Amino acid sequence: MPVDRQVLIRYRVLNRCFRNVHREYDIAALLDAVNRELEKHDCQPISERTLRADIQRLQEPPYNIELDESLKSGKRRLYRYSDISFSLPMVTLDNEEKEMLKKTIGMLSQYDDIPQYQWMLTLLSQIENGNGWDGDKRFVEFQNNADLVGIGHFQALLGAIINKQPLSISYKPFGKPERSMNIHPYYLKQYNDRWFLVAQTEGFDDLSVLAIDRIDSIKTLHIPFIESNVDMEDYFVDSVGVTVFLDRHIEEVRLRVNAKRYPYLATKPIHWSQTELKDETTEEYKVVRLKVRINNELESAILSFGDDVEVLAPESLRLKIGEKIERLVRKYKYEEKLQS
Repeated sequence: MPVDRQVLIRYRVLNRCFRNVHREYDIAALLDAVNRELEKHDCQPISERTLRADIQRLQEPPYNIELDESLKSGKRRLYRYSDISFSLPMVTLDNEEKEMLKKTIGMLSQYDDIPQYQWMLTLLSQIENGNGWDGDKRFVEFQNNADLVGIGHFQALLGAIINKQPLSISYKPFGKPERSMNIHPYYLKQYNDRWFLVAQTEGFDDLSVLAIDRIDSIKTLHIPFIESNVDMEDYFVDSVGVTVFLDRHIEEVRLRVNAKRYPYLATKPIHWSQTELKDETTEEYKVVRLKVRINNELESAILSFGDDVEVLAPESLRLKIGEKIERLVRKYKYEEKLQS
């Protein structure tokens, strides 16, 4: 069984001290280091007797640490690993946890060329191999909304995908009544700080893309799982965001971009197909081309650049963006009249 939080803190401190070749730790120094760390975490201090029991336990299975028995300072016994390159495994997993970890590593391995997944894959692999990281410092911060509605369903949905488990969900679209749906889940995708589930909904031919913040409840169904032959990466490849209109043709979208704003667009393309048309470039602006199925997410991305981006083609998209801008202008003029 995994150790509890306070014991894990103690073991972590001991591991750090045992690896430190720049300071000599006798039992008193170890006790001081452990209790200072416990105090930071609002935990009760321990006695020397408990500390000695911890050291003894770490020398037994499953940890089996080896301390340098000859290390002394006068009559004082000093504590250090025999091999200072050794690091105590900070996480102990039972068989069920190990199996889930292997599945998680397997999934993340599909994305080992994406930086945002590389750190997780590396860390999980270290844990699987018994190499935890030392200390409580944070080195990376990712944008995340811990209070996101529905995020509590993420683990259950991921488990259902892995285990090919059909589900019954209660789903409430914006502006529509809540309804019960039987689904066969295949894929989770994040876009614009929201998570979406791709699933086959019984009664529909096309795949459904469901916002998990609209899912109210989840129940397992004891029915055969319907497999999908759709490659999920290919499914989204021609679209921006998560809205996929398979009945729409892939169109060539040409955008004129202010030259001063272009570096931002170049480093963070609207779509992977974005290409600069160098023969149409001037000192004032750049022209880029996208090959996409036009949807609301594409329109929103274009509008987010304000007057730094102009749609050149297709004409239908140019007119649609123009109409939205005109409505926005009328709205602001109306608001100005109300304030005057």
